[in-house]
Amino acid sequence: MSLTQVGAKSLALSVSVYASAMALPLWLLIGGVIEHYITIGPTSYPHFEVTLKRFDSLLVSQVAMWATVASIGGVIYFLIPAAFWLFAASGTLAMVHQFLFNRRFAAWLASSQDASADPASRDV
Repeated sequence: MSLTQVGAKSLALSVSVYASAMALPLWLLIGGVIEHYITIGPTSYPHFEVTLKRFDSLLVSQVAMWATVASIGGVIYFLIPAAFWLFAASGTLAMVHQFLFNRRFAAWLASSQDASADPASRDV
């Protein structure tokens, strides 16, 4: 595959384009779902708490994050291969942290006795 504008025939750029093609629709999905909760407000929070704990919600966000990192990583690798490894390490650490945070946050929400209380007022 060659990118017509620059005439580049690089595997790194091909990976970047395919990963973008996967990541962008997933981020639109995530944004569209979350927008409903933002629009409806506090009455939708109990449903959001259930949705947040679902495996498919975590899976979609993880796939979107990995695809985004692959997309950006492909461009970085094409430009400066050594910089790619720094990006890959920091990106992996960030995604692992986000995954663990999502799990801990979902567990914290599940342990809360009062689902109607203001989330900011709950004990951490």
